[in-house]
Parts: sequence; structure tokens; C-alpha cells
Amino acid sequence: MKHCVPVLLCSLCLLLLCACGKNKTPEPQPAWNCSVTCAEASTEDAYVITYSDEEVIAASGALTFTNCNDFDITIHLFAAGQEERSDTLDPLGVCTLFQLQQDVPYQVGIHADVEPDTPNYLTVHDGAGNYPPLYPRPS
Repeated sequence: MKHCVPVLLCSLCLLLLCACGKNKTPEPQPAWNCSVTCAEASTEDAYVITYSDEEVIAASGALTFTNCNDFDITIHLFAAGQEERSDTLDPLGVCTLFQLQQDVPYQVGIHADVEPDTPNYLTVHDGAGNYPPLYPRPS
């Protein structure tokens, strides 16, 4: 009987440690493919922004943008009644816009100094972080 108590206590401690060590997998963050095809080239007189059909929502208050191109792009984020937010991303660059109003649909626009009919690949994730693109980078 003397040996049963320590064995039971060790077994109980081992079970508790195993239960505490289980990692919960985090919920996947919403993601959007906001890629567009450049409609026309910008000129000295016209700054062209091509808008994505996707509406993105910053449930966390932040959105992370991934430029999957081999050229710079400028992203523009619009929401009704709010000031426009924008940032320029280097090729394969990532940026996060913080302090966004939660649960408001935003529209994403992309500007790039490229020829018409050039695809502009952009992935947007809810939250802050370095997320993988939704699709492989074009070669």
C-alpha cells in the first residue's frame, strides 16, 4: 500500500502535465484575394487606382497586405465616412494597417506603374502578422 500512493501521485501528475501541454490550434484568420488587372496606365495627369471586387473586414482592427508581385504597388483602403488609408509595398513586401474600425467593410484599390492588362497580385488577411499568400507567386 505504501508504494501505491506515490505511484498514483506520479501518474496523476503525469496526466496533468500531458493535459496542460496540449496546444490548441489557432482559428484561421479570414483572408481575401484582392488581386486585380490594371485597367489603364497612369499618366502625369491621371493617377489610376484599380479596385478589387472583394470587401475586406478588419474584425481584429488590423489588416495585413502581402504584395505577391515583382514590382511596387500602392494599396488604398476605403470605407464609407472614413479617411482613406494607403501604403506602398515593395516587391514581395508585407505591411499591416492598424487602428481600423472593426466590422466595417473596406474596399481595396491598387495602384502600380505598369502597363495595362498587367495582373496585380495582393492578399489581405485579418489581423497583424506575416501570413503566406493565398496562392503561389507567379513566375
